[in-house]
Amino acid sequence: MKLLVVSFCFPPEASPRAIQVARLLRHLDGFETTLVHGRDGRARVDPTIEPRAAERVSTLIEVPFARPRWRRYVSAAAERLDLPFWNRSPDPFASWRRPALRAIGEWWRTHGPPDLLVTFGNPMTDHLIGRDVARRFGVPWLAHFSDPWVDNPYHPQHPVDRAVNLRLEGSVVREADRLAFPSAEMAESILRRYPASVQEKALVLPAAYDASFDGSAEPDPDAIVIRHIGEFYGPRSPRPLFEALGTVLRLDPDILRGVRIELIGGAMPGAFEKAGIGDLPEGLVVTAPHVAHARSLELMSTADGLLLIDGPSDRGSIFLPSKLIEYVGVERPIMGIAPGGPATDLIAALGGRSADPSEPSQIARELAAFVGFLRQRRASGDRHWGDPRVRGRFAAPEVARVFGEAAALTVGRPPAQAEGAASIPARLRRGVAMLALGTAAACQAETRGADSLPAAADAPASSEIAQANAPPESLVLDLGGATVWHTLSREATSADGHRCLERTLEIRHAGASRPVRVPLLYTRDTPEPIDDSTLEARVYRDCAPGDRYRIDMRTGQPTPVR
Repeated sequence: MKLLVVSFCFPPEASPRAIQVARLLRHLDGFETTLVHGRDGRARVDPTIEPRAAERVSTLIEVPFARPRWRRYVSAAAERLDLPFWNRSPDPFASWRRPALRAIGEWWRTHGPPDLLVTFGNPMTDHLIGRDVARRFGVPWLAHFSDPWVDNPYHPQHPVDRAVNLRLEGSVVREADRLAFPSAEMAESILRRYPASVQEKALVLPAAYDASFDGSAEPDPDAIVIRHIGEFYGPRSPRPLFEALGTVLRLDPDILRGVRIELIGGAMPGAFEKAGIGDLPEGLVVTAPHVAHARSLELMSTADGLLLIDGPSDRGSIFLPSKLIEYVGVERPIMGIAPGGPATDLIAALGGRSADPSEPSQIARELAAFVGFLRQRRASGDRHWGDPRVRGRFAAPEVARVFGEAAALTVGRPPAQAEGAASIPARLRRGVAMLALGTAAACQAETRGADSLPAAADAPASSEIAQANAPPESLVLDLGGATVWHTLSREATSADGHRCLERTLEIRHAGASRPVRVPLLYTRDTPEPIDDSTLEARVYRDCAPGDRYRIDMRTGQPTPVR
């Protein structure tokens, strides 16, 4: 299959998106890939990022991104004055769009059309390039979103910019044939404002770790070392950690004896001091600036434990950060200081611990238990951690395999109906079925008809989804240590005009702080228990039964029964 991939970010640029795009492309089998990428002379570079990045890429088209001095001055002034539009509609890379399109046009004239166009955003300019190409040539298009386009808590937008970016986002999600997201929660959050025809294009393609990395190095023999790799910015702050350490020190200082916490990656000037690092004993917390990617993997693998820290949120989190997936790959125990969401769900599925950043006493309690666990592991000499079945879902070869299935399914169907895309030939316009792969790419979907695949969960009220008149939650299965409930509902209509309600499932474990939602699956039946950790349920579409899915009760992820 011939791929045309547009990703501004690519090694040696030092960014998470560059790492993930290169890693995915390197592990694809059976693809002839042409990659159009940017080169920003002012960007930080790291030659240790995926040094074999181009191994599976047939053609690399590098399109320079120029930022003249006058533009840099205007950009700085616009940011200080919080002016709309400039560098924000959609992002600072908008001026790269035109030269990238010229380069694609030149390539197209020589090589002809690809089988599939793939765009990776951030930056979202990549998706606007993809939209232009798809409109002009009618090629099938898969768009991958690593972050929300709007309503991103780490990148707040001026109201005017938000309105413009909502319009741009809408054009992309309506016109792309397949939409990929790193978590089901992000897909639901972004697509809830769109109709079911858009939601049904969603699939989940998480970040991947390098399964070939050798993480067998020994830790520091003189200390229990807990490391956090990554920057602090926006609402992400080390303050909850520092406050929890202070609480533990007051209650039982012996817990932290011989412990060193290292924060690698830096923060804004004065951020650590403002967060309270000066109130802690010298040497308990050590900070260090950015390190090369290869060095960060070494630091992860030689730590006794790893910390994931995210900002607080009253609504939970939709993010499944690539940093956490790198953590998964080195097999070290993980503790999350993060609101409930896909990241804490994954940590729990691996066997780790989490606490909400807005709950200082909970963080202190979980941190003390985490340190105790690390001491026990150090004494036992055990160097491997985490459920291998969960880890395996994020290995690069597995994520690449899932991408291959998604690509084949997208190419197997003509481009989707696109509102306002008159340049797409009418014969190419028709809807596409949804591919539900699950948060950890656990569901290995096959090519099926639209009536056999689940629709997106948590969609907004509409003519098809009538939450206003929804019945109350109902208990459908009591398994002793866990209960299964019907929760959200949607109103559906069968082919003969019969109306029915289709319900989502939620698993509530005894003693757990939050339920486990089953994403992207509506049913009318009571699920059947298969064993202590697995349910089986049938998906419904338009009141008709479809395929059966096995559901992991720990993560809620559905896998089709073959």
